Amino acid sequence: KAPFLDLLNPKVQGLLRRWVRQGRIFSIHFGTPCTAWSIGRTIGDSTGHTVHQGRACAEFTVNLMRYCKRFGVYVSIENPKSSALWCS
Repeated sequence: KAPFLDLLNPKVQGLLRRWVRQGRIFSIHFGTPCTAWSIGRTIGDSTGHTVHQGRACAEFTVNLMRYCKRFGVYVSIENPKSSALWCS
């Protein structure tokens, strides 16, 4: 896994925020992993490492979406209406 693609890396998160603030990004499409949010996820506990990463990705998605709104950057998100992401 390439470190510059890791959206849970604070340096990568800071870079994205900087690009948004500087007007380098017109639009962002978020594809938050389904790990913790999938309706099909019916096995395992909710405290596993994968679930923790899924929640961290979701939190970053929400925070960056708010940041984008502040700077007039268009956003879209790839999660169906039935996704548990909308309930958290």
